Amino acid sequence: TINVSGTLPDGSKVSDNAKFRIKDLPKPTGTVRGEDGAIKMQRNALEISTIGAKFDDFDFNLPLSVNGFMFKVPGQPTINVKGSKLDSRAKAALRKAKRGSSVQIFNITAKAQGVTVILKKVSAVIIELSN
Repeated sequence: TINVSGTLPDGSKVSDNAKFRIKDLPKPTGTVRGEDGAIKMQRNALEISTIGAKFDDFDFNLPLSVNGFMFKVPGQPTINVKGSKLDSRAKAALRKAKRGSSVQIFNITAKAQGVTVILKKVSAVIIELSN
């Protein structure tokens, strides 16, 4: 409950209270170049893209920063990447991917800036390589 009180211009005092409900943060959505879900993208564009996370349908601007993620190319071992961009090992695996194959970015770890709350699991992103 939040209690407020004040003084009106005529000098009389007023007060009121209201109950506030605190909602949990929604599940974050993984992004590549700001796009989420299943994306078609060229290989060279993915190499330089930033992996991100965002809240869909959230009333407040609460930026998220990505600390790392798992990167999977079909036929290649899964790579644990630190940071928000593909590292040299991930780029090498990406170069071995066939045209039309789908690579996955999952287990994205993100933090909300200025908040100590542990976020729910970030949704994965699937990229279909167009070249």
